[in-house]
Amino acid sequence: MVLNATEALEYQLPAGLFGRKRMLRLLPEYLEFEDNDLQPGQFSRLSKADIVDIRQEMTWIVWYRFSVGCEFKIDIQTKSKQVLEIRFRSYFSQNNASIRAFIKITDTLWEYYMQGKVDAYLHQLRQNQEVELLDVKMTQHKVAIFTDEPPVPWQELQVKQYPNFYVLYQQGQPDKHRQVYYFAWKSELLLTLIESMQEIGEDGPLAA
Repeated sequence: MVLNATEALEYQLPAGLFGRKRMLRLLPEYLEFEDNDLQPGQFSRLSKADIVDIRQEMTWIVWYRFSVGCEFKIDIQTKSKQVLEIRFRSYFSQNNASIRAFIKITDTLWEYYMQGKVDAYLHQLRQNQEVELLDVKMTQHKVAIFTDEPPVPWQELQVKQYPNFYVLYQQGQPDKHRQVYYFAWKSELLLTLIESMQEIGEDGPLAA
């Protein structure tokens, strides 16, 4: 298995076929990543309080029309707009294990550092406050997909997901939609908040 995780959530991430592995440590209050190629053992540390957003992406490495490997990207943005870039690759028989590890890493990143932000947005909606992400304005009962059009009830908001992006549109009007790429900042926050609201129901935030 190319990525060996311990119970302490430590991962050795391979840079490629011949590059050395780098350590990623995930803890509930902070993370550390060995991001210096030239000086092994030096870590960048980010505290949970300093993390504002995370985005991730997996793409296939293609040689002569054949998929031979995977490239994984994780970007972590801080309050000061700095970005910690986590990159690793796998090839051939390593791919399945690497994909599983990537999923575990991104799920853990979300659980430790991002789910609380969604909960905070839901709390704002419970307090009848407006939440805005990527120019999408949300209230307890309505959501405005476009800035120049009136909001629509939550039950009329439709979400359709594709491999690299998702679209938002009003029920019955799929041709008029907003397209959001997964690798865009705040896209996962927006999607998760929308899914949470749709799962709770229109009156859920106040009842929760």
